[in-house]
Amino acid sequence: MHIFLDESGDLGFSEKSQQYFVIAILITKDKKPIENCIKRIRQRKLPKKYKKIPELKFTNSDNVIRKSILKCKRNVELSYILLNKRRVYPRLQDKKNIVYNYITSFLFSFTEGTE
Repeated sequence: MHIFLDESGDLGFSEKSQQYFVIAILITKDKKPIENCIKRIRQRKLPKKYKKIPELKFTNSDNVIRKSILKCKRNVELSYILLNKRRVYPRLQDKKNIVYNYITSFLFSFTEGTE
C-alpha cells in the first residue's frame, strides 16, 4: 500500500493566518499509474520553465493542469480532514505538533480498513 499525504494552509494562529488547515491523503495499492500520469502532465501540459519544479502546486496551476491531475486517480482512495482553526482550544494553539498529530491520527483512523 502506498500513501501520499499533502497539506494546505498553515497551522499558525495569528491574525494573518488562514482560517483552515487541510490534510489530504491518497491511498493506492499500485503507485505506478499515478506516477506515470503526473509524469505525462509534466511533459505535455506544463510550460517549459515549470517542468523541473519538484512539486506541482494545485493552487498555482491553471484549470487544464488541475483537471488533468484529478483524472489521474485510478484505483485510489481519497480522504481529507479540514480543521477550522477558530475552533482549536487556546491552550493548544502554541502546541502545533500536538494539533497536527491529533488531526493526522484522526484522519488515518478512518483508513485502517483500506487494503
